Amino acid sequence: MDWNNAKKTVIIILVMLNAFLFFANFRESKIYKITPDREKYAIEVLSKRGVYLYTDIPDEILPLEKISVKPVSVNRSFIEKKFFENEDIKISVEFDKNILRSNKKTVAYKGNKINIEYNQEYSENSNFNSKKAIEFADNMIYDIEGRSNRFSLLDTIETDEGYKFIYCEKYKGHIIYPSRYEIFVNKNGVKSIDIEYCDIDGYTGDKSEIFGGDEAIFTLSDYVGKSITIDKIEICYDYQSNDVSEYSSSSKLVPYYFIYTIDDEKPYMVNAYTNKVK
Repeated sequence: MDWNNAKKTVIIILVMLNAFLFFANFRESKIYKITPDREKYAIEVLSKRGVYLYTDIPDEILPLEKISVKPVSVNRSFIEKKFFENEDIKISVEFDKNILRSNKKTVAYKGNKINIEYNQEYSENSNFNSKKAIEFADNMIYDIEGRSNRFSLLDTIETDEGYKFIYCEKYKGHIIYPSRYEIFVNKNGVKSIDIEYCDIDGYTGDKSEIFGGDEAIFTLSDYVGKSITIDKIEICYDYQSNDVSEYSSSSKLVPYYFIYTIDDEKPYMVNAYTNKVK
């Protein structure tokens, strides 16, 4: 047997196999990405519709799994430990909500939702601005969740009285909208917090293909039927329905395109699986 020829044959086969795997992986990566030409075409067509983008279109369209969550119902022990350490409290029930009060704050809770109102007695900050406001919000969520907290800032909303900051839980890089803090800050500091919790069970194991971000924007354009300016797009997980009664048992979260416009406080939500507006 000619070993030199055999070795050459093996080397050629390995080179061809590596080339095949390279092009297969390259082809797969191209399938699951919006190409620059496709994005350019989408932007041109959208601008003719009166849809203007001041943000990038998410280019990845990889299949995504649903996320399973369990219902959460907070209790008094949880509230006392998390929000009233070393404080004297009074307990009452009002309008079917449990209420705990101290000299510093009032906490109302029911199910998985919590509202905190602070008794602001601080002097006004003369140099109050967005930077100072986010310092107040960051410090508050650090105090509640710890410095290694799992919540990250999703959105900032400026109002006539101050700023609202929305922090959402991150699960393996994905934003979980039903687990969030909405912190309102004015010149005196943190005024109120609305909290919603869910217990994340994990991925369901089955992946489904999603529509591209450009397709979601076209769907939104048809839905609103007017000129809009989009300044941010995020993929976030949320419940499939707005019917709160469905969340009383274990539920599945699905990916949505959260599309923010400069004229609307809340984002439009387009289901990434179905390409329908929620």
